[in-house]
Amino acid sequence: MDNNSDIFFEGLNPQQIEAVKYTDGPLLIMAGAGSGKTKVLTHKIAYLNREFNVPLSNILAVTFTNKAAAEMKERVQNLVNPAAKSHDNWILTFHSFGFKMLKMYADKLGYDKNFVVYDSSDQLALVKQIMADFEIDVEQFKPKSILYQISKAKNSFDLPEQFLQRANTDVLQVAAKVYAEYQMRLRQNNAMDFDDLLLNMVLLLKQEKEILEKYQNKFEFILIDEYQDINMPQYHISYMLSAKHRRMFVVGDTDQNIYSWRGANLQNILNFEKDFPDAKVILLEQNYRSTSNILDIANSVIINNKLRKKKNLWTNQEKGDEACFFIAQNDYDEAENAAKKVKALIEKGSTLSEIAFLYRTNAMSRVIETILLQHNIKYRIYGGLRFYDRKEIKDVMAYLKLILNYKDDVAFQRVVNVPSRKIGKLTLLKVQEKALEKGVSCFEAVDLLEEVRGHAALLSFKELIVSFQQDYAQEELSAAEIIDRVINRTGYKEMLMAESNLEARARIENLDELKKSAVEQNYSLDDFVSMSTLLTSQDETGDVEDVLTLMTMHTAKGLEYDHVFLFGLEEGVLPHVQSMDAPDEIEEERRLCYVAVTRARKKLFLSASSNRGSYGSTTPKELSRFFYEMPAELLKVEFSDRLSGFNHIVEKLSAKPEYNLTAPDRKGTFFTRDYEDESSKKVVLDYKVGDIVRSGAFGDGVVVQVFSSGKDMSLQIRFGKEMKLVMPKYGKLEKA
Repeated sequence: MDNNSDIFFEGLNPQQIEAVKYTDGPLLIMAGAGSGKTKVLTHKIAYLNREFNVPLSNILAVTFTNKAAAEMKERVQNLVNPAAKSHDNWILTFHSFGFKMLKMYADKLGYDKNFVVYDSSDQLALVKQIMADFEIDVEQFKPKSILYQISKAKNSFDLPEQFLQRANTDVLQVAAKVYAEYQMRLRQNNAMDFDDLLLNMVLLLKQEKEILEKYQNKFEFILIDEYQDINMPQYHISYMLSAKHRRMFVVGDTDQNIYSWRGANLQNILNFEKDFPDAKVILLEQNYRSTSNILDIANSVIINNKLRKKKNLWTNQEKGDEACFFIAQNDYDEAENAAKKVKALIEKGSTLSEIAFLYRTNAMSRVIETILLQHNIKYRIYGGLRFYDRKEIKDVMAYLKLILNYKDDVAFQRVVNVPSRKIGKLTLLKVQEKALEKGVSCFEAVDLLEEVRGHAALLSFKELIVSFQQDYAQEELSAAEIIDRVINRTGYKEMLMAESNLEARARIENLDELKKSAVEQNYSLDDFVSMSTLLTSQDETGDVEDVLTLMTMHTAKGLEYDHVFLFGLEEGVLPHVQSMDAPDEIEEERRLCYVAVTRARKKLFLSASSNRGSYGSTTPKELSRFFYEMPAELLKVEFSDRLSGFNHIVEKLSAKPEYNLTAPDRKGTFFTRDYEDESSKKVVLDYKVGDIVRSGAFGDGVVVQVFSSGKDMSLQIRFGKEMKLVMPKYGKLEKA
């Protein structure tokens, strides 16, 4: 080895160096969060190339995202030969690898080499066509649900005949029938879907021994990133290709397996040492990202999981601040507190781009977005849409707009066939033409097209909208009541429930959040629609880099920020209510908590809500079990000044001396019985939007939003240029 070899070990710790140097056989690198695994992978590839003259074309390095693959290629390029334009390398994603191989050998499986890859819309269209041909009721068996089951089967390496054998429900039996036909038609169309790129790769290697041997010889070294996330086809590909040289180096972390719902099988990494009894195991436990306090919190949580490879993250970095745990009165209070803390961070020199808000479900972003907009804090949704930009929200809002204004042709076109009423595109085109000819709206044109095919469905839709209009006018319904009727009487919720997949459940949660918003704000229908339009028409951040990031905890994997806020540390939220009865799912929720905590570099902010809105009411919540797994001495627990000292959560924690509770707005003291007695005096609780109020602390203000009702009522009040969230129960307000 020449003196230049030092370049491969610069900045590496002893365990990383050991992982880079080891070449004698299978290697399992258990890499904790923030432990520099990408650096190890890229330095290992460069080390093999420069020190052992292994051509890059003989090293297969596989990861999960195009972004990660591109980053690895660039790093290797800089280590091997920065001046070279490119190298013949095999650093790519699993799906790209499958595509590259199948483009060469698809004919061995009965495809032409110029096969096409179907995207999600192509797949759904094919499933719908098959179901129509088989006369399967798409109202009873939703095409998206059937497609989900097919994809799930492929990720588990279940071929159609195997899937049929275990189809023990009506839905699975229909899916099995469609699956077999779907695969046959894909072949007829010389097409593969995304999952086929992996499934067919396995079939190719199993069927064509010469091809398998060729690539077993070619790939002297196989490196796999995020090994805890591989599914069964990916497992088979890697296992078969490594069988000759047995130099398979995998990097993963049992504590970051959070994608079982996408087919990731944790047993693959747990069984690595059974698959390769002579495997060497190296633990990367030194974290370069977070303070020691943050790591101690993460370790204390994840140690409670049984399905894991033991390790303990540590760091040479400073101890850092305690994590701040805030107990809010409700989710608006929770978001308001976070917004104030963000402003305090900015005043101390931080930038918005260094801050991230993480939450368990997409629906939780709605309240957070509302508060951030009121505080003029710029943000972006990472890997998702703003709440009012989501399809299901836009659909229901279109119904509401049409109820208020039947001349809204855009709203008409959006929902006239959602859910499906079997109104074809040609029929809708004739509606548009007739409306243009007569100078009327599409809604009015329906009565002028009796001869058109599908007229009965159009008329039924019109009658449905008219019935909503009459209900609204005659019964003086609130926006929340109208939304509830629209979601149920149009069949929209039934449509989503029938799909029975994760995406559909998330969309139902979003619709529940929309209803909750309408209840809290207590608006009339027209005011609610106007308010929502204003929220969605806020200036976009565009290319502005300094914005706060909002995302789900799942989306946050692989990312890091100086300051991280985790919302909803409550039972039923994290862990999620749908995981409560299954120990293995609770463990995955705990891994999700671990991943979320370890996104933070400098400061961690945790929060929970004593009462979280749901279905238009507030539900008392208990703190997450993960909270009690965190060391009390590393948490600075604050509770909102809107909570009584005898609140069910505060009362429970006050009995535990290890928790140093403070109410920050009351000089660190508990609320006294005197305060509770004072607050129980008769106060005005009939506020509405537009009321002028007077506060001894803030002066005169105007009510802009009303949340909840009765003793739990909270008011969003504009005092001059400032917005304040005030509970009349405690706020000593007077009507001006």
